[in-house]
Amino acid sequence: SEAKRTGVWTVPPDYAGLAVFGSVTLDLREATLTSQTVRLQANAVLGEVTVIVDDSVTVSTAGTPVLGEYKGPVETQQPDRPHVMLTGLALLGSVEVKRKRPKRRRG
Repeated sequence: SEAKRTGVWTVPPDYAGLAVFGSVTLDLREATLTSQTVRLQANAVLGEVTVIVDDSVTVSTAGTPVLGEYKGPVETQQPDRPHVMLTGLALLGSVEVKRKRPKRRRG
């Protein structure tokens, strides 16, 4: 199965994504972050979680892989930019941060 949060949505200061035998995509490029620092717990068990950010956000990745992969940047928080603290577990699965260009606004 697959779950996606994309487009315009609101991200609270603490948020969790869990993929079990499936995939979760959390696209933060058009999201409104309600705090300068967002704590995102991303867990994958025999599945995958993908977090998509653009260059306006810094990310610190501190997850634990167990027979899996947990990868993303380890960046220092900047006072003028939003920051995502990514933690969690990848058990026989993967968690990955991808950087993409911001989406173009329609209209």
